[in-house]
Amino acid sequence: YAPVLFEEYALREDSGGAGEFRGGLGVQYSIRLLRGEGRMSVLGDRGQRGPFGVLGGGSGAPTDISMRLSDATYIPEMGTKDENVVFNVGDVIRVRTPGGGGYGKPTARDRKAIARDVEYGYVSGKSAAETYRV
Repeated sequence: YAPVLFEEYALREDSGGAGEFRGGLGVQYSIRLLRGEGRMSVLGDRGQRGPFGVLGGGSGAPTDISMRLSDATYIPEMGTKDENVVFNVGDVIRVRTPGGGGYGKPTARDRKAIARDVEYGYVSGKSAAETYRV
């Protein structure tokens, strides 16, 4: 019935804002059209700035949308909004949703929690070193 393939559906590393309590992660997913032709509308939010942090917490990552249409990369002019985009066999849309804002100062985050975030792939080692000074 639906000639689409989800090539990826995963948590989005480094998308949650830094803080004593890290913001929740966004997700990233890619969808490929397997047959026929389709038309798509994209109606997202948070394309300019991610959700803000509070009490010293960092902002979450903003939404990121890109499409591979006939072997060319297309990014909607308004970032997260477009309509009537023609999708052909093999075309792929990749969506990376925003992460939540962090709460509290990043320097107050428990070192064990930071290590666990890196181990689980929630935060990259590079980001942890830059943000939390570990």
